[in-house]
Parts: sequence; C-alpha cells; structure tokens
Amino acid sequence: MASPVMRTIAAALCGFTLLSPVYAFNPTFPYGSQKVRGVNLGGWLVLEPWVTPSLFENTGNDAIIDEWTFGQFQDKGTATAALTRHWDTWITH
Repeated sequence: MASPVMRTIAAALCGFTLLSPVYAFNPTFPYGSQKVRGVNLGGWLVLEPWVTPSLFENTGNDAIIDEWTFGQFQDKGTATAALTRHWDTWITH
C-alpha cells in the first residue's frame, strides 16, 4: 500500500502533467512544396538480405539468412573478408 507521502507526490505529478500545455506540431520544413533530399545508408552496417542479397547468395549456404548466421555458419576469415569488402565499397560517392 502506498504511503500518504507517495500518494501526494503521485497526485502532484499527475496534476502537473494534466496542466502542462500541449503544443501542436509545427514543422519548419515546407513539406509538400519542397523536395526532401537525403542519404540512406541502409545495409551498410546492419546486414539485411533484401538490401544486399549478393552477400548472402555468395555464401552458397541457405541457412545464412541474417547478420548473426552470416558470422556463425561460415569460416570467420571468410565472413570477415566479405564484410570488410562490403563496408569498404558500400559508399562510392
């Protein structure tokens, strides 16, 4: 059972939360009138078979389906060499 002090603190916090002003979302970027430009580095540091299928297909092992199994089901040197080559060549421009 909560002590009277704890109940008082909890009530005060709830009251403070309820009295806090709620701010509307006010983006500063002109969405809809200006193109959004950016860079997607997906697949560079976290292996995903749908982003980099060649890494997985080149193993010849259908049990290798994610980053964990990539390192578990093949020789450490082979996996390290493939990953190093991937990391060194993913960003080309």
